Amino acid sequence: MKKIFTFFAATLFAAGMFAGNFGMKIDDTIYQGTVNPTPSDPSFQEFMVLGVSVSVNATLQLWDLDNNVGWAVPLDPASVAGFAQAGNHYVCSVAGCYDFYIKIKNNADQLYIGACQGDNPGGGDNPGGGDNPGGGSGLEESGQYHDFALMGSIGGDWNVTEQKPEYTFDERGRWTGTLGANPLASAHAAYVVLTDEEGNQYKTKGWLGEVTRVTLYWANGFEDSNVWMLPADQTLYIIMRKCTFKGSIELECVDQATYEAYTIDWGENQGVEKTVVSEKAHKTIIDGQLRIIRGDKVFDATGRQL
Repeated sequence: MKKIFTFFAATLFAAGMFAGNFGMKIDDTIYQGTVNPTPSDPSFQEFMVLGVSVSVNATLQLWDLDNNVGWAVPLDPASVAGFAQAGNHYVCSVAGCYDFYIKIKNNADQLYIGACQGDNPGGGDNPGGGDNPGGGSGLEESGQYHDFALMGSIGGDWNVTEQKPEYTFDERGRWTGTLGANPLASAHAAYVVLTDEEGNQYKTKGWLGEVTRVTLYWANGFEDSNVWMLPADQTLYIIMRKCTFKGSIELECVDQATYEAYTIDWGENQGVEKTVVSEKAHKTIIDGQLRIIRGDKVFDATGRQL
């Protein structure tokens, strides 16, 4: 931990009781880390920030989201080339996609930086899903045929409690609009989660505050789930970078130009033919099962053609 690490916190850490909320700050964007349940060295508490594009001359810091402070520690010698520590931050000299593993241990923190390794680079059989109480289900079902909407304290004390059209993301994975402030909160902000058409909720792992990019997880009973804080009474442009049903949803606040040009890439494994102009799909119930109709083709809820 940082040098401000207190004796009391150090005692908790030694007792195995320490819990933090760490990530990476890259230029002006803060990325929340997720706990790696299968670290290569279990003496460290390890947080992962995966699949981030980093440009040349970008500055990076480890980031304590609870205390809103950044710092730098020695890089794990096994890290890829292209990063150099400069005081309390790092500088990137080779643009690319990187995975970050923040290794927390009293007076021995490390940062490992590796090239992006796909959907499951963090080790173990399924570190992000299964019955893991950290959120998510491990399902890889695309969110393409599901509806997602903001829900929460939008202008009042949790006054939006169901999916509403005015807060629903479009087929390109985008939402724009203005949110009213929660009048009971000290900050002039709205506090949101995501919900799908089946009522499943997607929340942060712990308190993040106001950050521009966040990952929400299917809140299937995991502890310390929380909300995403968004500025009130200003036009927001939010896009989905990734989206899985009953899994995780990565959202980012962007500028208007990025928003208008953006369309989410649902991937190649949806079982739906890609055409130059994608015909709008609609959902229906056939023989008690959810079915997706696109033209003369019928798919099940996972996108498999029937």
